[in-house]
Amino acid sequence: MIAVAASDRHDNKARFSNYGATVDIAAPGTDILSTAIYFALPILPYHNAYREYGGTSAAAAQVTAAAAMLLAIGAWTPQQIRDHLVASADPVRGLTGICRANGRLNLRRAICGPFTIVQPSGGQRLQRNSFYDVEWRSEYDSPVVGMVEITITANGAATRLTPMGGVPNNGHYCVQWPNQVMTGAVLRLRSVQKNLYAESAPFDII
Repeated sequence: MIAVAASDRHDNKARFSNYGATVDIAAPGTDILSTAIYFALPILPYHNAYREYGGTSAAAAQVTAAAAMLLAIGAWTPQQIRDHLVASADPVRGLTGICRANGRLNLRRAICGPFTIVQPSGGQRLQRNSFYDVEWRSEYDSPVVGMVEITITANGAATRLTPMGGVPNNGHYCVQWPNQVMTGAVLRLRSVQKNLYAESAPFDII
């Protein structure tokens, strides 16, 4: 079970929402524009209306959609989904102490994963067969990300640069580039545990 609080457009708790240590995460729950056939008054003719409404039902529906998208990219347990959504939430001052996440659902951060590749950067020209310290940072600490795999793709082929099973997610790892010229190479950093990854901008190996 994921307990969801409703937040307003200012990232504060909605006045009607429950909150506390047993609530996991907040999501928008006021002034939500949605289809509203079932809200049409009986005296009005049947029509496909859109109306704004509020409630924790709206907030919970958005978290449900996020959970479904995580399931679409891999096998997750219910606890992993809950803990990852909590970890990837946007921390905001108005929701501190309101829920475990101390913040609001962020679908992009949850689905795209925590990684940002720092080095190599786009447009670099790097020497083939040389050693290079790949660097990355994590926007948040997800409990489902422990080991990472680094691959490089060029000319339609992918080459793994880390041992089988990956390496610890500690922000850097020294790789050895392939001993061949590559144009438009792209480095991918992927979580071994889940299909969460980031890709670099293209660079060349000369």
